[in-house]
Amino acid sequence: MKYRIRLWDFDGTLADTGRDVWNSIQYAAKKCGGEIDRDYMKKDSNLGKPLAEIFEKVMPYPGMTSSRTYFTAPCVLSSG
Repeated sequence: MKYRIRLWDFDGTLADTGRDVWNSIQYAAKKCGGEIDRDYMKKDSNLGKPLAEIFEKVMPYPGMTSSRTYFTAPCVLSSG
């Protein structure tokens, strides 16, 4: 039998990317003028939460706008 596709779970299986993901989220939070509590970031299990819930931990909270299928932080998407 010949396989056409190979799938694997890279994140957390082949590489521990939790720190990199937290760094990206912290970068976005700083772009919004806030930051995420370090104690909250110590638990990689928090990365499984929806992004909107994670951004609620940004202090000061920048607010969120929602779409039908995703949440975005407007300050991260702005060109300024």
